[in-house]
Amino acid sequence: MLAHFLRQKISDRDINAPSLHHLFGDVSQKDAYRVFTDEIMQWMEASSGKEALLEAEALRVRLPLELRFIGASGIDLARRFRENMQEFAEEVTSRYTRYTELMNEAAKVSHKKATHWETLRDDFMGQFLVNQLSRRGLIPTYSFPVHSLSLDVIQESRHQGRGRGNTDIALTRDASLGISEYAPGAEVVANGRIWTSYGLAHYSKTFMPERWYVPCRQCFNVDISDVKEEMPTVCSNCGSIEARHSRKFIEPQGFVTSYADCKGRDPGNSRRRIKAADEARLIAAPRDDAFTETNLPFLRTALLSSRAREQDGLRGTLFIANRGGYGEGYSRCPRCNFAFPIKRPEAKKKPAKAGKKIRRAMVSSFRIMIL
Repeated sequence: MLAHFLRQKISDRDINAPSLHHLFGDVSQKDAYRVFTDEIMQWMEASSGKEALLEAEALRVRLPLELRFIGASGIDLARRFRENMQEFAEEVTSRYTRYTELMNEAAKVSHKKATHWETLRDDFMGQFLVNQLSRRGLIPTYSFPVHSLSLDVIQESRHQGRGRGNTDIALTRDASLGISEYAPGAEVVANGRIWTSYGLAHYSKTFMPERWYVPCRQCFNVDISDVKEEMPTVCSNCGSIEARHSRKFIEPQGFVTSYADCKGRDPGNSRRRIKAADEARLIAAPRDDAFTETNLPFLRTALLSSRAREQDGLRGTLFIANRGGYGEGYSRCPRCNFAFPIKRPEAKKKPAKAGKKIRRAMVSSFRIMIL
């Protein structure tokens, strides 16, 4: 059904890689979401939509009888398609509207800040449609690895030291592991050499906005906002106000090595091991009202959907943050994306008095005697 709808919506066959803009059109109009949802409903009621529904049901019939439960048909199939597309449209239009509001507010203060939000809005709508459909589970993900991170090894230069060059080294990890193993400063062994990550990769149609997050120490919920000033002062899940320290983050698409180190390094006897991501948040601890009783008196269950809307409660999502080997984050160049972990400032040690040294020695001796 999605294939038939896209053929009608994106009629220009010269577009090789459509973006969000090609599907949703002009999102700046006031009732963009309603117009898009009405278009879906009209298409489903038309002959073209009914033919697409029949073809989708025919695919399910081709499955063995014992496996047909995995496919939808009839009213259930139409409802799933409509709800998935409406949810997709709601997210895109709300994000576009939010960036427009921030742009208008910033225009009252600084033209430069307004340009920043306008560029971010255009980059958001310029994302490849195939990646967004895959990320939301609307098409199979086995052909489009959207939940992985890569380390691009630069070995040769094409034009006077610029460009990525040809390489036969392809390093890819699951995103939950690559965010630590490929982070700036990490060392990776490939083809008998050691390669060092130096920065973030930047690809065509890349959308990597800088956002803010606050993890809750009580329920592990993570609140995210585009603007630091709008970060909630209390946890949106449990209402805790403990240690509400907001941090800036960016979701990387990949990492790169440096051309200055294009030949790698001899492994030798050892290599530096990078510290794993020190801040991982699984699904937040649900509130008591989210649990339901079971037949067992000592067991209650709670289901958190990964695609739940904000008004439906918490989402069952995974949030992993890497604050670097020193726990102080990374410093990143906004032009070339070179990055390095920030070191924690060393505290000056005050010289201890002689009396304190004697007391410490006595305590140490006492502990040894007890052991």
